[in-house]
Amino acid sequence: MYCWSLWMDEVVTLCVVDEIHNEIDRQANSEAREFYHQKAQQFRELEAPGLDFEKAYEAILSILGDPGKSASNRSDRKQVAKAGSSESGRFSNSRRDLLAAAAEIEGKFALRVLSPGELSSKLDEAERAHVYQPARLAGTQLIQRAVRAADWMQSVSAFQAAQAGETRNQLVHPIGRACPNQSF
Repeated sequence: MYCWSLWMDEVVTLCVVDEIHNEIDRQANSEAREFYHQKAQQFRELEAPGLDFEKAYEAILSILGDPGKSASNRSDRKQVAKAGSSESGRFSNSRRDLLAAAAEIEGKFALRVLSPGELSSKLDEAERAHVYQPARLAGTQLIQRAVRAADWMQSVSAFQAAQAGETRNQLVHPIGRACPNQSF
């Protein structure tokens, strides 16, 4: 679960695309479906003109591959294509395949694909840039600054005691509880 601070509403407008309703309709529980449809209606829905969407969807398929029989994979590809053709600029999702293709998607659509934690970190870094600037601790050679989202993976690799049998998840899980806006 990621924290959404009130100040973020001033700099980001969370939006959905109509494909979210297909995802919701796949829920088995009718009460849950109703609840999520109502929640989705609270957000602005992005417009994706038909021809632009079709071109974007073909491009997404060329990047991510055919979704196969998975309705969820098909929906994810449609959501990215609609976000890309609507020129929204950012798309947040926690699916590893989408995040792995982020650079290629950004190159094709100027659409930045970020995990929820990365989006939150980037917003925080933009809002509080002074915290992320290096600061020398008096009388030492040490430099202190807030950790950027891109630094997390290097930190995990540097501190994981793999030779002692520590798994990545054993290290990341307690850090994740302490730093809920980060994704690893």
